Amino acid sequence: MKPKVQTHVWNAKSLETKLNELKEEIGLTEDDVTIIMFTSLDSDHLTNLLVLPSELLKWFTMNFAGENRAEQDFLESKLSMWLATTTLAADVIEAYKKLTSDREQIMTSEWWTRMQYSRIGSILAEKLKNNDKLKTELR
Repeated sequence: MKPKVQTHVWNAKSLETKLNELKEEIGLTEDDVTIIMFTSLDSDHLTNLLVLPSELLKWFTMNFAGENRAEQDFLESKLSMWLATTTLAADVIEAYKKLTSDREQIMTSEWWTRMQYSRIGSILAEKLKNNDKLKTELR
């Protein structure tokens, strides 16, 4: 299998281009392409849509014959990544809508770190607000 055009896969757009080029030849559906693409993203820098080559490569080196625990662990890991990525993406979209100016700030690591951990902070604050015993134990 020789590529029609050499593409360097390092972001979601270039990965989508490459997977669409190969999907018929290797039997992928549109859903397969979407799942492979979004479970191969670097969630630490989701707004930059960077691909983690090691995560992408796992999709093409795993056997999937159902014969060992590694396959099951891989699929469970990918399910977890899918849920985390879609949740974070929804949070980013909502936060982006609220920005009135300087929308390019979503590309900064400071904005992303705040965005990434705001859900955890909100959940923790809600739990502590309703439970004085937890507040005392944490102090």
